[in-house]
Formats: sequence, structure tokens, C-alpha cells
Amino acid sequence: MRASSGDELIYVATHTESFSNQLCDLLLKIIEGAKDQMGEALSEFVLALGMSRIRLDADDKRRGLEKIEACRDQLPTIVVCIAQAIENGVVGSPRWEP
Repeated sequence: MRASSGDELIYVATHTESFSNQLCDLLLKIIEGAKDQMGEALSEFVLALGMSRIRLDADDKRRGLEKIEACRDQLPTIVVCIAQAIENGVVGSPRWEP
């Protein structure tokens, strides 16, 4: 995900809204799996969101971040920290470039 080009994983355009929703559903499943030691991809996924390598529709992004917050006690600290940085606008916005 981090190695993708800037435009490869953008799912916010109108014609890709369903892809954004599907990707958010996948993120929610990864979060659930992380609580049971099955979510190895979660750190990579959240880091890609923070680096703006994956861009989701605002509602889908919000759903994912809310789920991370709700499960924060069972998730790696780095995941929670990156999610909070995204939610606070520190990283993950179109204005921010790594």
C-alpha cells in the first residue's frame, strides 16, 4: 500500500464510491480480526490512510476511525495513534504530502 502511486488507491470519486464502501467494510473486518490476533494488515492499512495512499469517502473514513476508537484497548498503540492523527487532521488530508 505504501508503495502505491498517489492515484492508485483513491476511492473518493463519484464513480468509485462503492469501492470506498467495500474497502471500508474490509477495514472493519480487519479491525475485528486484529482483536483476535488475525489483523496483521491493520497497521499497514491505517498507515496508508495516514500517508494518503488510500483515500476513502468521508463517511467511510469516519466509520473506520470510529471503529478503531471503539476497539482501541484491543488494538496496537501505533494504530490508535495514527488513527487519532488522521481524525485530528494532522495526517491523511489531501493537503498533507509525506
